[in-house]
Amino acid sequence: MNARPSSDLTFRKLLDNVQGSSEFVIAVIIDVRDFSSFAMKVESVQTTAFLKRIYIEMIDRYFGNASFVKPTGDGLLLAFPHDETNLKEVAPYLVRSSLACLADFAKLCDGDDMINFSIPDKIGIGISRGAATNVMSSGSTIDYSGRPFNIASRLMDLARASGIILDSNFGENLIPSDVKGKFSTADVYLRGIADDSLTKIYYSKDTIVIPSEKTELYKPIT
Repeated sequence: MNARPSSDLTFRKLLDNVQGSSEFVIAVIIDVRDFSSFAMKVESVQTTAFLKRIYIEMIDRYFGNASFVKPTGDGLLLAFPHDETNLKEVAPYLVRSSLACLADFAKLCDGDDMINFSIPDKIGIGISRGAATNVMSSGSTIDYSGRPFNIASRLMDLARASGIILDSNFGENLIPSDVKGKFSTADVYLRGIADDSLTKIYYSKDTIVIPSEKTELYKPIT
């Protein structure tokens, strides 16, 4: 049997005291488009420099109010807990921040002398709201799980070539009226989320094209 590495296994130690706490949360998942092809063309130290810069910029400029942030390899997962006292502040803030991040993303690395190579210039953002589990240990969040994050991931994948998608659970009334015109609606099929019904979404109409096959309910062969 191989001996366990002598490094400090902080995550393993945290697992001994894990507890789950249910809360209302807005899940935001951001993906850098064409990151895989980019990573195949440059050295790993360059991908690291790029990710470092965009992570810092996205968190500091647009999503500094997140209670939890986790890198996903080519993007970010963010959690924004809320209750009835602050929902009408948190939700519009996230819509505005997401729109600003989307518009500015191609220039986030401007002025960074370490970025002297071609980089991806588009992102997809999926946003969903609902109840989720805050996975905690010793008073600190180590992860989140639950339906809002699963839905946000599906919506992010659908937000192509780039853009923002919110599902109807987010609440149309929580989209600020002055930016509501940037969104269109569609009913789409999200396999693995709602297997027998279509899901209403709000998507940034100037940057996203919804494939026709996504608007038709999948019917398995019987």
